[in-house]
Amino acid sequence: MGKFRKYFLTGVAVTVPALVTIWVVYKLLKLTNETFSPWVIRFVGRDIPGLSVAFLVVIILIIALIGMLASHWVGKKFVDLTESIFARIPIVRVVYLTLKQIADVLTIDKKGALLKAVLVEYPRRGIYTIGFVTSECAVNVAGRDEGMATVFIPTTPNPTSGMLMLLPVRDLIPLNISVEDSLKLVVSGGVLAPQIWGKYKDNE
Repeated sequence: MGKFRKYFLTGVAVTVPALVTIWVVYKLLKLTNETFSPWVIRFVGRDIPGLSVAFLVVIILIIALIGMLASHWVGKKFVDLTESIFARIPIVRVVYLTLKQIADVLTIDKKGALLKAVLVEYPRRGIYTIGFVTSECAVNVAGRDEGMATVFIPTTPNPTSGMLMLLPVRDLIPLNISVEDSLKLVVSGGVLAPQIWGKYKDNE
């Protein structure tokens, strides 16, 4: 029974992301087709099979272009202005900020805000929690300078919420897995642990 449960959870971890991806792509193609087909029929006189795929590719390229512009100074100013407008609208503010937090976590640069994954003894000695170092600095503690690190402890399965701790660097246990795989562990609630640990064990 234990092996069946293990195989079932592994199967869920493999099939669910694939099915969700297929469903999202299908919905995007359907939405694109329903949006643009009437215009195509109106101007061309008939529907063109596969045109929704072309429109979807164009939309993806436009989004990438927006991202490129947003990476520059003028684009950043425009993004800041847009965010400040959305942040002032009561209902829209909640939806926008929540989606933005999720997007920020999913698209975070591994060399950016989350420097490395570590283990922290929390909530008590002998119990270990995955955390992510966001910065390191020297802080005066009890009259002496000590190396401290700000560590973000995410919640499962939503890593956009959690808490921030200021901990001594000497108390952190480095993980030999990447930030991306550590996030997968958090989001999956540990279901992907055997595959992730196994991958790094094989590389040793």
